[in-house]
Amino acid sequence: MELNRTDMHLGHILVRCADGIIGATAALVKKRYAMVVIPFFAAVLSLFFAFPSYDVASKPEMAHSWDAVLLQSHNVLNAVEYDPASHAANIAFRFTPTLLGGLLGIHTLKAFLVFQGVALIILFVLIGRLFQRLVTDNVVACLLTLATAFVFIGNVLCSDYRGFFDVFAFLFLVAGMLAGPSILTFLFLLLAYFTDERALIASSLVYLLFVFANLRDLTDLKFKHLFFFNKQMVAVLASWVVYFGIRSYLSHVFGFRTNATGLTDYLALTQGRQINLAPFAMWTGLEGFWILVIVALFVLVYARKYSFAFLYILGMGVIIFVAVCVFDMTRSMAYLLPAIFASLVVLQKTQTERTLRYIALGVLVVCLFPTYYAGGTSDISVFYPMPMQVFRMMR
Repeated sequence: MELNRTDMHLGHILVRCADGIIGATAALVKKRYAMVVIPFFAAVLSLFFAFPSYDVASKPEMAHSWDAVLLQSHNVLNAVEYDPASHAANIAFRFTPTLLGGLLGIHTLKAFLVFQGVALIILFVLIGRLFQRLVTDNVVACLLTLATAFVFIGNVLCSDYRGFFDVFAFLFLVAGMLAGPSILTFLFLLLAYFTDERALIASSLVYLLFVFANLRDLTDLKFKHLFFFNKQMVAVLASWVVYFGIRSYLSHVFGFRTNATGLTDYLALTQGRQINLAPFAMWTGLEGFWILVIVALFVLVYARKYSFAFLYILGMGVIIFVAVCVFDMTRSMAYLLPAIFASLVVLQKTQTERTLRYIALGVLVVCLFPTYYAGGTSDISVFYPMPMQVFRMMR
């Protein structure tokens, strides 16, 4: 009996702490321009707690990636053969960042690193704005925006300094979900696909987001609504068709191709041994945001929307399968990004404001755990905060 009283006492303390944090957040978001400043503050938090190893970017082991990027920035249509095992062999159709860089006169390593940093800030601004659009409560939007600063999606520069541009893929995916006019949704998604092909797979979740958002009440959700197209859903479908059309054209006319030899050799070498790291790698893709996804799936199943729960799991499952098949599992898992917003739409339509606040706070608390990066058969690394990185680079 004493144990029960203790449990109740501890539960009461936890609830009071949660209510205190939520109350302070509610007071914060009422301040003028608070919701404008919070995304920028989240970007600062991201860089403070997970700062890229920029000193490594200029070392010889990174040259094969950056040399290809710099060459492509001068002439996007120049098809070059690279070592099939290198990352450079995969960038032929990933020309959005280099195309934009070329148009802006960016042709050096340092300039591209700055370009990535600017893209990260814009990404946080768009994420914050999308959260505000999808939920009616700024407290929830604030908590979730801050949570993004502590997961890989917000710490993506710690991977991108290697000559990757996932920050641009995430940016254009979020911009596509946020865009009002359907033509902008179409263009942003297309830019995301030509930044990384994983964004094309992730767009299936963007489509589901638009399906969920198109209905006032989740109880009205029927399988036929997958085919009741609004302008944004048509924009997603059109982006798929145009992407493959452009890709086919570039292959036949300019000789563009992605060499799959490196991937097949890698899979043959690992022989599925990296499956042991897959569960942890899957966690690192979204970390605390898995709470949103899991609760949303539970809601769909509880509401007997089995077909949509299945399609939701299928869309995520394809991304997870692809991620397990490559070395960089965490950065591939992070393309589950649209699932965060699709889940939030489901919860916004079914949960009370109080419940949503508790869920959002739970997401933030879990995300405060350090960001880990998983890849290969057993490689796990942690992103280091700015003070440690500066100290290391000064040595």
